[in-house]
Amino acid sequence: MEPLPMKVVFSILFSVIFFLAAAAPDYRPKFDKTPYKGTFWTQVNPWWVTDKQRIHDYGGPNYTSKIYGQKSWGEAFAEAHAYGNLNFQIELHVPAPGYGHTMKKMMKQTQEMGCNAKFSIFLVFGGKKNLAEDIKKTIYQLDMLKEEFKSSPSIYRLNGCPVISVYTPFYFTPEEWGKVIPAVEAKCGKFIWLFNTGDCCRVHTIKNAALKYLPYFDGVSMYGNWGSAKDQKAVFDILAPIMKNDYPQKIFEAGVQNTYSNHFHHGGAKTQLSKKYRDSWDVALGAKPDSIVLTNFYDHYENSMIIPCYERENFMLRYAQARLAKWRKESFPMLSTPELVLTNYMTVMLGQNKLHFEVIGFPIKSRHKKVGVKLEICNTAGKVLYTFPERTMDLTDLSVQEYELPSEQFFNERGVVPRLRYKWIGRERTLPYNPMTLISPSFRNYWMFWARSTANTLHCQVRNPDWRINNTTPGKTEIWSGDGFSIVSADVIMEPGSSPRHGWSTTRMMRNGLEFYRHRERNGALSMTRGVQLPSPGNALNWYHMELENNNGFRYQTLPIWVVNGKRSGKVKVPVLLDNGTIKEFDVEEVRVPYFYYPCDRDEGYLAIDRSGHGHNGSINGTGYGGGHLGYTGYYHYHNGAVKPGKSPIFSRDKDGKGMLKFNGKEYLMIMGGTAMPGAYTCEVEVQPAVLGKEMGIIGTVGGQVNIRLLPDGRVDVRRIGYTKLAVGDKGHSYERKLISKTKLEAGKWYKIAVVYDLKEFKLYINGKLEGTQKINPSRGHGSLTHVTVGSLCGWVFKPRVFFEGSIRNIRFYGRNLTQKELLK
Repeated sequence: MEPLPMKVVFSILFSVIFFLAAAAPDYRPKFDKTPYKGTFWTQVNPWWVTDKQRIHDYGGPNYTSKIYGQKSWGEAFAEAHAYGNLNFQIELHVPAPGYGHTMKKMMKQTQEMGCNAKFSIFLVFGGKKNLAEDIKKTIYQLDMLKEEFKSSPSIYRLNGCPVISVYTPFYFTPEEWGKVIPAVEAKCGKFIWLFNTGDCCRVHTIKNAALKYLPYFDGVSMYGNWGSAKDQKAVFDILAPIMKNDYPQKIFEAGVQNTYSNHFHHGGAKTQLSKKYRDSWDVALGAKPDSIVLTNFYDHYENSMIIPCYERENFMLRYAQARLAKWRKESFPMLSTPELVLTNYMTVMLGQNKLHFEVIGFPIKSRHKKVGVKLEICNTAGKVLYTFPERTMDLTDLSVQEYELPSEQFFNERGVVPRLRYKWIGRERTLPYNPMTLISPSFRNYWMFWARSTANTLHCQVRNPDWRINNTTPGKTEIWSGDGFSIVSADVIMEPGSSPRHGWSTTRMMRNGLEFYRHRERNGALSMTRGVQLPSPGNALNWYHMELENNNGFRYQTLPIWVVNGKRSGKVKVPVLLDNGTIKEFDVEEVRVPYFYYPCDRDEGYLAIDRSGHGHNGSINGTGYGGGHLGYTGYYHYHNGAVKPGKSPIFSRDKDGKGMLKFNGKEYLMIMGGTAMPGAYTCEVEVQPAVLGKEMGIIGTVGGQVNIRLLPDGRVDVRRIGYTKLAVGDKGHSYERKLISKTKLEAGKWYKIAVVYDLKEFKLYINGKLEGTQKINPSRGHGSLTHVTVGSLCGWVFKPRVFFEGSIRNIRFYGRNLTQKELLK
């Protein structure tokens, strides 16, 4: 055989070298990802049990799921799995491995339910890094599940290997992962390792992180939380080509963003009804991934509720099922009659937020695909205030109609109630009223939304729509009597039948959206007269409604009845920032304006009880997702969760016997949720500095709504952050203004400090005397990050800093700009 010419030899050699140089590095064994394609996952927090009780101190607006039995995990998973074969990534913490036992329980119950759902691990690292110890702890965590890895039919295996998605991949460097994974696999067997790109899922970080970490992993997963679908797409436009071109052999699992506003500080990504969720599906599927993960569907911190249920979550899973069917080229299980979902926000802020509504239609199995929809906006008595013209929806495929109205158009209404009418095959049908959208003049206390489906409407005979508290009917106001004893009556029964929308019932009486009373019986339950002792509303505006619920979680809900104590009657002027950037005053009922008051006049343990009636309690030394959120919800000003027992570490009394909180330079009070008002407000606090000579924090907000500190010379320093542009969508920048008192506080003396903001300027008062004013614009961003610290300033995002030494009492946050005469005396 003739030897190859040198020219050819060099050409081949150059090609090999070029190929080796161009090939992306990969230090993982080869595997076949084909069986993984088309799978659908969500992360699950094992500490948020699906049978969490549905009473007031467990928070959220109390959508709640069905009442599950003893196998609550299995029942919930089986119900969710039915929507597009949803599988579950269970969050396990290497520093706290005990949740491995919960995962065993989850899988056992799911098998007992006859459900074929599969499980993988969502692994978390944390604490002080020690490579050798972390490897030992990881082996210990996984060894806990070694029998399940070998033989459990619930474990998902790819090429015989269980799958691990690492929630916190950047805990280790890429090179450290090159040591961790082989060491773990040497003891526990081979796994398929995915790393969560969520922590680097921003345009400026994703490329570098993906190229550095992918050589050491078998692919990517995602915990997605983007501000918008546009932000998500910008990231996917970088990540998808890397996965397709550089690492086509590895798994590309794309995240679909949940609909949440995450975590108890009321921050994170704002909801846009279902639009962000729907758009996120467009972006994720458009990137042509191998699999889909729905971000943290079971997380109560983010969502303050339980899934799946007849509300928002049921819609989310049904929508996922429709998108997955088309993606997988499978048939979608259609109904034979129109399946329409009506969504509306729980709360909007007067003027600042529009009233948004959606009607989402699913494909139907009928030759009659066209349906005419007409949306009515009613007051809380059921009177129609506005009707949108009829629109035609084609239910050949998914179809969406979006609606909006300026909320200031309904400034006189405490809330509005949407109701859907639709016409199909010549016959008009009317859905029951959706739950109310509350119109708040001071802040948006929920960011979440309701979603009611025609498919989940409970069949009832409404023999009298006007249920009553004493003689008060829906939309009217009951003045609370001194003892609260009331007669509650209603006349609604369930229609007999065997479908899921029939059946025996639970009666629920709801107070401000939270379950107040429950009764179960088989005879219709809401056809009754019953004596109930209603709790005092204090100075808050309460509302009650009744619900009928069957075992499938389908419900009928009445319109609300309002309850007040009558002490805050009349109207007040509240300045409001409108969409176009103008500021306009509205006359609203005083009782609609929330406020929180902490006199600090008694030992309340580790709590600071809000005496306004709104139940917005604070906790001493509560931080982050521990005691500071008081347990269970940050979306509303009802914080009734528990803290640890014991006497207050800082309660004391002064010489005349008055109570106070005595801060020692280390303690502080945390008040979570919607405390720092984003609009007009008043902040009041009575202080007695123990020392001077150093800067000390009195009131702190991380969002810059109001920050009050004491300067070394005794002067009071008040700061606020504003925004240069006022209209929605206008690009500007944040800026800070400060105001320093003329008066110098002295150690050992009491002073009343008040800061009042009217959307144009803030004023500082000390002992009722005006110290000065400072002009500053409002900031639309102040609806987020609304927690407050007392006795310190506040760093990102919960960290108290610059502590106070001295005593504090009479703390009040008011949702409007009070006049000088209205300040605490």
